[in-house]
Amino acid sequence: MPAILVTAYEKGAEVDLDYYINVHMPKAFALFQPHCKSWRIVKTAPAPGMDDSYEVMSLAEFDTVEDIWATYAAESFADVAKWIEEDAKRYAKTQPKAWVVVEEGRGA
Repeated sequence: MPAILVTAYEKGAEVDLDYYINVHMPKAFALFQPHCKSWRIVKTAPAPGMDDSYEVMSLAEFDTVEDIWATYAAESFADVAKWIEEDAKRYAKTQPKAWVVVEEGRGA
């Protein structure tokens, strides 16, 4: 089942979506090769009365969770992680939180 690396920016991060979508994510996607299959950026839209703690998330899809760990284990990943952290300062006021989810089912 697919695994998704979620990177979430909390409310108040003031993410510059133009830079994030058009500059940061294409480069990050290239650096996560050959394992990352796709990415998308979503804005949260909570229902009235629901928690609104995140404003923007990236969802990077991999075939398996092992592919995510292989990306992180690559010898060059330390440089990639440093670039990600530094570049985030260009488009957001705060650093994101990140976690991995694994798809267990899907419907039409």
